[in-house]
Amino acid sequence: NSYLSIIISEAYYGAGKKCGKLETITLESLTKETGSRLSAFASVLSESKVDVLLYNDWFGDFLVWDVILCAILNIKVVLNIHGVFSHFLDVSNGTFASWNDGRFFALVPKVAALCDAVVGQTAVNKRFFKQFNPNTYEIKNTLPKRYAQQEITNSKINADSSELLWVGRFDIFKHPEDAILILDKVAKTHPEVKLTFVGKSGYETYEQELESLANSLNLTNHISFEGFQENVDKYYSHAGVLLLTSEVEGYCMVLAEACAHGLPIVAYDLPYLPFAKCKGIEWVAQGDIQGAADQICSILSSTKKRMEMASASLSYTTQNSEDSWTEVLEDLAIGKKNSCDSTELDTLLWNTLFSHYLKGANRAHDEISKLSATIARQDEELNKERETRGILLDACRNEYEQSYSYRIGRALLTLPRLAAKPFRGKHRH
Repeated sequence: NSYLSIIISEAYYGAGKKCGKLETITLESLTKETGSRLSAFASVLSESKVDVLLYNDWFGDFLVWDVILCAILNIKVVLNIHGVFSHFLDVSNGTFASWNDGRFFALVPKVAALCDAVVGQTAVNKRFFKQFNPNTYEIKNTLPKRYAQQEITNSKINADSSELLWVGRFDIFKHPEDAILILDKVAKTHPEVKLTFVGKSGYETYEQELESLANSLNLTNHISFEGFQENVDKYYSHAGVLLLTSEVEGYCMVLAEACAHGLPIVAYDLPYLPFAKCKGIEWVAQGDIQGAADQICSILSSTKKRMEMASASLSYTTQNSEDSWTEVLEDLAIGKKNSCDSTELDTLLWNTLFSHYLKGANRAHDEISKLSATIARQDEELNKERETRGILLDACRNEYEQSYSYRIGRALLTLPRLAAKPFRGKHRH
């Protein structure tokens, strides 16, 4: 069987062909004609004669509806989990958007069970989702072909560079501000150290906030903001140490790229990543700024340690994953059903966990909503009261100024006021 695949993301939908360039189709233009996203998507799937849907937007608002649509159209769905399974619990912040609503944690496994296959990038993801869908695979992200061709891995390791490198999107869960605080401590004993940021923010003021922090610590001359870059190889090649301050990561291509360049790495602890046992990485506790600074200083001060870590990083370079994806598609083609090691007791365990979690989360969200409504109502009442007081005060002032006593008083004091005016001017001089 030859497969067509359609790639789903937040921004675009593309119909791909077995051989040839990927064609992208935006639903925005289609919905102008049909008025319905679901109808537009159904048309794309049907007209493109799609056999398999590779779904990357695993935390999107339309996930469950798209999976149901594919079931109706007899299209197989592969759900690509490109984050850690517990992502939603970590990034929940009370704003309740789907991508950061902790309640979504209990829903994704249920939808995953409806898919024909699930692909995760780590062993822990595979272990978690295999409880709900036996056709679950672990496939690590692939580096570009130039890495496999050893164009990068054979490059000379920097034994004397004092440049720290931070790569990624400026995000509150990646904590780029911590990198600046770490730099501040390292610069105390290594004044030659520099920090290069490669990436940009999801919101406009983040870079300004980081620049302000650097300025307040007198580190402006030690930091370079390079913005988004299509090719980051030159930055890895010039760096001495990669710094990773993320609170949560799915697979972390930054670590894979840094390892391929033979970089020593200092990172906040992420024990579920496949890089957890890499000897080229010094892991420190989440938020341990002093610990990270101490490790960087140790690397910068020892050429021997730097070379040992660089060699260990290179040994962790990711291999190509094309064969693994071929296995997934071949299994789908023959309708293979993998065995599931979960038991009836496991199912009961997870169902109990999720149902209780949802009840508690919904209760907390309801209380927050009630509190927000109360605050909004009180603000509205306060504004009305202020408005009423203002109207009454204006009315009283107008009534008073129209009274005979006020007019007589103004008239009697007119001459004394005019006589006192010159003296008030002299007094000011």
